[in-house]
Amino acid sequence: MHEFRVRIGEPRIIRGDYYDYGTFGGIAKVGDRLIVSASIGIDRHRTKEEILRDWEEEPGQIKSSDDFIMKPIDEDIRRLGGRWCLKSDDAGETWEDYGAPTSQMSELRDGSLYGTGQGMETEEGQSIMVWRSFDKGDTYVGPEYAPVIGPSLESRSEAQHGLNQFGFIGRDIAELDDGTLLVPACLRFSGDTKYRNVIYRSTDQGKSFHYYSTMTMEPDFQNDFGEPNIELLSNGDLISMHRTGSYMPLWQFISSDGGATWNGPSDPGAHGVSPDMVRLSNGVLACTYGRPGCWIMFSPDGTGDDWTEKTCIWNGRTLVTYEEPNLGHVPQRRDDRSECYSCIRESSPGTLLFLFAAPTCMDDRSVSNPWDPKQVRKFSIWGVNIDIEID
Repeated sequence: MHEFRVRIGEPRIIRGDYYDYGTFGGIAKVGDRLIVSASIGIDRHRTKEEILRDWEEEPGQIKSSDDFIMKPIDEDIRRLGGRWCLKSDDAGETWEDYGAPTSQMSELRDGSLYGTGQGMETEEGQSIMVWRSFDKGDTYVGPEYAPVIGPSLESRSEAQHGLNQFGFIGRDIAELDDGTLLVPACLRFSGDTKYRNVIYRSTDQGKSFHYYSTMTMEPDFQNDFGEPNIELLSNGDLISMHRTGSYMPLWQFISSDGGATWNGPSDPGAHGVSPDMVRLSNGVLACTYGRPGCWIMFSPDGTGDDWTEKTCIWNGRTLVTYEEPNLGHVPQRRDDRSECYSCIRESSPGTLLFLFAAPTCMDDRSVSNPWDPKQVRKFSIWGVNIDIEID
């Protein structure tokens, strides 16, 4: 039996008073650089003209990261829809504002960054915007419009747009030994009444994709699936974790054939949204999740068969405290003081950087509902170092 030890540091603000609501795109690590990105803004949705303007961009441009930096004005923070980014070149100790063309980025084995933007289905077919960086994110090449082959999609756009958009969860690209790229997505195929979590596959280093497999699709399930997360295990298997609803159990699946088929679901014993998994250099598998609160759990042997050390990093509830989430159905109570999204990355060997959003004054109980546009509160990005040792 291996001895397993976890040491959790004190939360610290890495970026203060920055936005009022947001969902993390994730953390990319390329070389010694960490890049964190998120989407912000709940009041403003992009117009049809703005969306189509993106698709008219000349492909193959080379742009500096500075070209994408957002400069929000305090009084306009609620009307600012888009993404923000930060970068750190010292393992997360210090951070500075940064710009990227998309919040969905992954690092590939050749040291490049690969980012996916919005996708579009038209009469000519499906395609998705792609951006790449070959210098740790100092410059980006794109957009490229990668063709996507798969079933037609159920429209999810607002009626006034008349556009059929989709997206890949590009922060979670898994790169197999032969260079194949697997990327998850949450969408509806034509005729679907529920969202499904699927895998798209590329055998040409992201120049094109095709639909490969469905991980979760339960037409009679009470909620929609969403926010799939995948990670490559040391034995070559793939593990996927799935949101089934706010405050609801996560579902876990395993693939032993490169993502073609998935076995499950199994119950990891955790509830929440936006799971984010990382396999550390010491072989330990870690997974974050949230709502209620911001949590982390570990699989010491790196297989996902047994999750332990379930730890609440921040209790985001206003009205209740808890040690474990309720095992039954939890009503949609709006007493969270954050959206409770989080993300992790191994910042140095054996050390995880855990990021989450919380009020700048963490004990401010007046912040009771980040979804309420009438509550304009400043939130900050908090970071926690977590050291993991296994003998």
